[in-house]
Amino acid sequence: GDLEYFKVARAWNSIERQEYIRIRNNEEKAYQEAVKLDKKLAERQWAYNELIRMSGEIYFHKNGRIVGLCLGEDSKSHKPVFKLRIQTSHRKQPYMTSISISYHGFDKAFQMAVDKICAWHQLPEDHKVRGMMLDAKAHYQQSESKPEATVVDISPEKTEPSSDLEEIEKKLLAEIEDFNQRRHIIRG
Repeated sequence: GDLEYFKVARAWNSIERQEYIRIRNNEEKAYQEAVKLDKKLAERQWAYNELIRMSGEIYFHKNGRIVGLCLGEDSKSHKPVFKLRIQTSHRKQPYMTSISISYHGFDKAFQMAVDKICAWHQLPEDHKVRGMMLDAKAHYQQSESKPEATVVDISPEKTEPSSDLEEIEKKLLAEIEDFNQRRHIIRG
């Protein structure tokens, strides 16, 4: 038959917890029981989320980079910048800005980016996550130093055109692959 009930659902750690409170003769009593259960599950959900937030897991990608921070270039000047796009739980719209590396220098620009991220996430200056973020600078320095392009001599004086063409093709394909990898790093 048709049973009436209140459904209480909360999710954390990628698992949804669902409880059903059956409405028998007293709907108000069942509702109060559902509210009480929801409050209990909400406390467990908050405790888990706070534990994850304090551990710093949510601020980093698996590759060690900071969530919401990437290297890019300014759309007008084409100079290198740190681009920030940070979504927080206390604001619907993400925070967005960029910090010029050519103006501030790499180290100062990175520190400014970390300071902004911590401020937007409302983390105190002495929080361990801030230190972890500052330690992630090496992940961004590696992608800042781009390898030089390979110069290929394609002058017509060569005596073996077939082997030269094969060599040129290999080098061009390597350069294309290198470019695609760098483009992926810039896009994040």
